[in-house]
Amino acid sequence: MSCGRWSGRHVRVCPYCGEQVWHPRWWRAGQWGMILLPPALLAGLAFLTRPDWGAFARMARTTHPAVGFLFAAGLGLLLLPVPDRDLVASSRSELCRWQVRAMIGGWLMAGYAGAGTFCVRCGHPGGWACLLAVGIGLCVASAPFFFRIPWRSLVAVALLVAMIAESIREYAG
Repeated sequence: MSCGRWSGRHVRVCPYCGEQVWHPRWWRAGQWGMILLPPALLAGLAFLTRPDWGAFARMARTTHPAVGFLFAAGLGLLLLPVPDRDLVASSRSELCRWQVRAMIGGWLMAGYAGAGTFCVRCGHPGGWACLLAVGIGLCVASAPFFFRIPWRSLVAVALLVAMIAESIREYAG
């Protein structure tokens, strides 16, 4: 928009600049793809690698305190509210829905990335499994382009993935 704000979910008239804004069809199709593709990729990755899910609890009990700090830092970043002063919305309830969707999106990104990391590190990855893991990583990295997920959520996801990878390395070694 000309005033630098983001458009809402449907057609809106910006109260600041008067411009009528909407999202094109390719953007909505990309949004649906971003909703449906990561769970399918993760299911395929879990099927191909067959990780030891029982190792996750054993690994969490024997991890180093620095790994707990990475977990706390990533979790803290995911719990921060999303800035919404640059969003054109018709009501306060719509702003609240945007906040909730953005936080859920950050949590889903972290869940997909964490489960994908666990599958690759604790399973038997092959060529197709690595391609699925790269696909999950690309979906997680491009989610802020299609949803109002803040970029700091990617930092939180990176901290959580580093925590999982380090605790698996520590557990295996």
